[in-house]
Amino acid sequence: MGVKRYFMNEKDVDAIRESMYESLLMDENDKIVHWDFDPMRRELREYVDIACGCDEQTYGIRTPQFEYRYCTGKIKMPFAKSDYLANDDIIATVMGLGLDVEKFWFALVFIYDYVETSFKNCGLVKPASLDKAVQNLFKELGEDFTDDDIEITLKKNRKKVEVLPVIKRGILDWLRETYERECKGRKIHYYGIDTGNFDETYPSTSFRIYRTVEMYRDMLNTLLGDNRPKQPDKSVSLNRLLLISRICYLYEFTYNDSFLYSDDSLKGIIKSCKGRMPATYSAVYL
Repeated sequence: MGVKRYFMNEKDVDAIRESMYESLLMDENDKIVHWDFDPMRRELREYVDIACGCDEQTYGIRTPQFEYRYCTGKIKMPFAKSDYLANDDIIATVMGLGLDVEKFWFALVFIYDYVETSFKNCGLVKPASLDKAVQNLFKELGEDFTDDDIEITLKKNRKKVEVLPVIKRGILDWLRETYERECKGRKIHYYGIDTGNFDETYPSTSFRIYRTVEMYRDMLNTLLGDNRPKQPDKSVSLNRLLLISRICYLYEFTYNDSFLYSDDSLKGIIKSCKGRMPATYSAVYL
């Protein structure tokens, strides 16, 4: 006896798709604004999941929040999909790196939203363990810093207290030993949110640019690793940092058009913000 197969026609598929979109609505005033994040095409979520920092065990953990915010128009971005698709430099680099233009669009919007909500009406985050605090410190400083690179200042009320070189050396030696013994190469996920009101706001665009760089670097490193695709068309830049620089301009995090032609300005911001970033947390992507 043969197996009876049922094939859905296009009308049935559209009805299921519309039902899946409607299931996203959480408020009576919600409505679907963007219909391109097709709930029946799970592959569209790939880059968003990676940008979230998910691994194979946690894929999809933040995608529902983004899916809801994107489809219902909750993300107030200063650019449209048409602006992205018409940006020849960005599209050429995305394609030149072997990435999917459609998937990259959703990651581009997600990273914008994540960064914005990490500095506007956000919470302050503090590590709930000493090991995590040390690990975060080394992430900011880098593992190869020297004693001369670091200044340590103690402050009591309004009085600054000088830290002698011998004391500084002892503090830094202890930090290095703790990092090597307890933190290096380990995943430590323990955090505490310092304020539950999510009323902190940081207007600095430099902080936004720095966080954007971090997220794109992590995503691109996961997607591409150390692979350097061949560059048959010399007019197309495959410089990942220049790509991020151009995206920051698209995000309107800067109006300096030098970001469109060189990554030098971006490198300057990376250098100036390193070690100065506030530990903030998005109220949206908890």
